[in-house]
Amino acid sequence: MVKSVYSRIKASSLAQWFFKYSGLGSLRIFVRWFGWESALKLLWAKSISQREPVQIKHPRFKAPVFLRAGTSDPFIYAEVLHQQIYATALPSSARLIVDAGANIGLSSVFFANRFPNAQIIAIEPSETNMALLRCNVASYPKVHPKLAGLWPSTGPLRLVNPNAEAWAIQVEPCQLNEADFQGITVPEILKEYQVPQIDLIKIDIEGAEWPLLFDSVPDWLNTVNFVAMELHEQPGRGSFDQVVQLMNTYGLRLVSVDGGNHVFARQ
Repeated sequence: MVKSVYSRIKASSLAQWFFKYSGLGSLRIFVRWFGWESALKLLWAKSISQREPVQIKHPRFKAPVFLRAGTSDPFIYAEVLHQQIYATALPSSARLIVDAGANIGLSSVFFANRFPNAQIIAIEPSETNMALLRCNVASYPKVHPKLAGLWPSTGPLRLVNPNAEAWAIQVEPCQLNEADFQGITVPEILKEYQVPQIDLIKIDIEGAEWPLLFDSVPDWLNTVNFVAMELHEQPGRGSFDQVVQLMNTYGLRLVSVDGGNHVFARQ
């Protein structure tokens, strides 16, 4: 079993390797998430600080995905593809999905398998994440990667914390000569794809949801049927109750809370 991994580890030191680099707790968790073979591949790659992504095959999905061992990638995989946190209260069908804060593309992969006829706009501001995102969605021609940040207005944006974990990248407005990418708005997306509405928008943008919702009048919410959003605390930026009230104003009601993921649906 897993000869390619075992061949690199002496049998006499296998138990020591588990304790030193993974611990039995981590091993049990990884086996539950990935199965024995993929768990060993990931933990071995972590132990030798392997930089190349590890290929992982999920039995329910069309194509394998690639994860960076020793980063947050395996934990995002566990949430999105193993636990399937976005499976709750989804629309029955979808033509257009916006995946804002797409990270390495795992949520886009989930949506592409769940809604094979939908066009999916995968928006991610980090070039490092985007490189792996493009690899992970290569088998899904209806997923369209965009190096950008979802924002209330167009204009230059930059990364606030480029060395942060892949899931924690934050952005802010800047001068044109300081820009890492451009801000993109929901009305721009609707215009580009020539559709009147977005069936589902996933928003996990590490605090940028506050300016997106409150720094301008978010009339674009009238064009959205489902919102799956993770809220991040920011001092002086309002409260969860204000978000719920805003959504209600636009006909969207809170229908599900799964961990940090809040789903609002048009009633």
